[in-house]
Amino acid sequence: MTVIGGATAVGALSAAGAPWWAVTITVALAITMPGTVLLAQVLLPDTSEHKRDLWLAWLRHRRRN
Repeated sequence: MTVIGGATAVGALSAAGAPWWAVTITVALAITMPGTVLLAQVLLPDTSEHKRDLWLAWLRHRRRN
């Protein structure tokens, strides 16, 4: 959901008379999702070998806990 798509969704929800909490959730998602996607693209490695190593380390960590 992009900021433009989020604004459209919020406008549609408001026009339809949606409850305030539904509009609030939509606004929160419209604000946080693009940032989360960009952060994931920055933090996660691009090469498949590095991605595999990252997943293996995460799985090993989960097995220990």
